[in-house]
Amino acid sequence: KRTAFVVPAIETVKEYFSTIKGTDTDAECFFDYFTANGWRTGKNPIKDWKAAARNWVRRKSEFSTTPQKQTNHETRKPNFL
Repeated sequence: KRTAFVVPAIETVKEYFSTIKGTDTDAECFFDYFTANGWRTGKNPIKDWKAAARNWVRRKSEFSTTPQKQTNHETRKPNFL
């Protein structure tokens, strides 16, 4: 039988991130993100926060290398009659 999920302390998260080559900033972002979302992935509660942390570190590069799309508002010219 699975034990109930217990929200880890931020210090515990930082310690774990240091073992998986994550930074303190990564740990804080991870902790804040999942705290804000009620420790859920989508509609499902997290069962293993350490697995979620490993995915966070693994997928970090997907988000940091993606260029941001910027909207150019000058392309539209007003039609004054």
